[in-house]
Amino acid sequence: AKLAHLIEGHLNHVAHQIKPEVAVEPGSMGAREQANIEIGPGGPWCDIPSHTALSLAKMKLTVAADHIGSLYKLLQPPLPLFGLMVLARTSLEASAKAHWLLDPSISVRDRGARELGDRLVSAREQRDALHLLRPGQVDSAEVTTVETEAAALGVAPEPQPRMTTLAGDVPSNHASNKGHGKDHYEDMCAFAHNANKRRWRHGSGRRRSARTRWIST
Repeated sequence: AKLAHLIEGHLNHVAHQIKPEVAVEPGSMGAREQANIEIGPGGPWCDIPSHTALSLAKMKLTVAADHIGSLYKLLQPPLPLFGLMVLARTSLEASAKAHWLLDPSISVRDRGARELGDRLVSAREQRDALHLLRPGQVDSAEVTTVETEAAALGVAPEPQPRMTTLAGDVPSNHASNKGHGKDHYEDMCAFAHNANKRRWRHGSGRRRSARTRWIST
């Protein structure tokens, strides 16, 4: 009941924060970045890269909220064993990606590189998925579009960190030990895949805790 109450409060907060349209408040970081004076080989940046980054982050937060909302609906007896962890992990991953895109410590050029990197990964995954479904057919149009945009802006798409690092950083901010965030995420992955298929890792010879932890195999 306590968990359901916390999730309900979180969903209400997210619903209040996520608006139908992407808009920036006057004087905010988003407003300053959209008024940037960056210039690339293709000309002035204008507000498009910043707006795209905000749009991508909004989409990911919407995905995270949807999964948490689904988790909330499952908190009725009898509780599922694996479903809750699958939904929680997916919500964490989407939130971590949004956090990476919205990092307030980076410049507008870095944010542009990150949104391009995020889109490039998605474009390549779509291309590869189509090739698997239809062998011999390759559609690289979206990949070319993103690469062309990057060249016009004069930035290299920044690859997204490994999910273990990316998703691990978010809970680390709320854990007693900075390294526990990755541990928690690995535990979520192991349980979400199949808690009966696990291997134990012990500290031996390396500079790490001797505490036993398990991850998926």
